[in-house]
Amino acid sequence: MSHRAAADFTFIMAVPIMAGASLISLIKNWQYFTLDALPFFIAGFISAFLFALLSMRFFLKLINRIKLLPFAIYRIVLAVVVYLIWF
Repeated sequence: MSHRAAADFTFIMAVPIMAGASLISLIKNWQYFTLDALPFFIAGFISAFLFALLSMRFFLKLINRIKLLPFAIYRIVLAVVVYLIWF
């Protein structure tokens, strides 16, 4: 499986989880939902959707260009530093 296919699969698998979390949050906070707030919800939904779309396109292009090795090295070094500071 290529890096692009794995990244696409990961993003696709995250969509139901994010939708479910949003639905649960909406149900828990239903009392705050009024018609006066509807334009704010619509604006927030549209802006969050567009930003998420742009972010995913950017990161998929970045993954295809630089691969994940620098990120893996960064995470390992960061883990060692945090371990040394913590203990």
